[in-house]
Amino acid sequence: MTEWFNNLETFEKTLWFISVPSTLLLLIQVSLTFLGIGDTDVDTDVDTDVDTDVDVDTDTDINTDVDGRIDFHIFTVRNVVSFFPIFGWMSLATHDITGLKFLSLMIGCICGTVTVFIMAWGFKFLKGMAESGTYKISEAINKYGTVAIRIPEKKTGYGKVKIMIRGQMRELSAVTSGKEIPIGKEVTIMSVEEDKLLVQGIVENSLRTN
Repeated sequence: MTEWFNNLETFEKTLWFISVPSTLLLLIQVSLTFLGIGDTDVDTDVDTDVDTDVDVDTDTDINTDVDGRIDFHIFTVRNVVSFFPIFGWMSLATHDITGLKFLSLMIGCICGTVTVFIMAWGFKFLKGMAESGTYKISEAINKYGTVAIRIPEKKTGYGKVKIMIRGQMRELSAVTSGKEIPIGKEVTIMSVEEDKLLVQGIVENSLRTN
């Protein structure tokens, strides 16, 4: 094994030194991802028109802004790590077949770059699928719900309201600035205050327009 490696050209040795460590690093990264341990990426936005970024999690390949838009990132630690194994192995394979160094490097760069874009778009798709099941509490405003747990009067405490959001029944904390609202009472959501719904009984709010 040592003799075989020593007989390789400097060009091939360099590619081996790139391919093997980067492949091991990629395997470690994939293993950590499956274990649920995210990595913190240093990334660059392809879309620079961002109002406010809020990280979805510790992995910052994809960010979601306050409007729910998902941004697409290319230059992240994950993607850079995925580039080098593909670059190295494809360059080695091409050089073994053709013996042409420039062509080998070109093929390796093309394959590595394509892999980076595929991974970036793949994670964007997965994040988009995950985000489609989430919601913002502000989506409840102007909707109607039913009191599940009594809501004390004049914001002296909070209860619970059942409300349909994105086709799913949610049970959210709610307060009222008016009279106490009993269980089973239908209410309208006026606004959101400190992550709680501000609601009003339907009788008090005669202008019920959905």
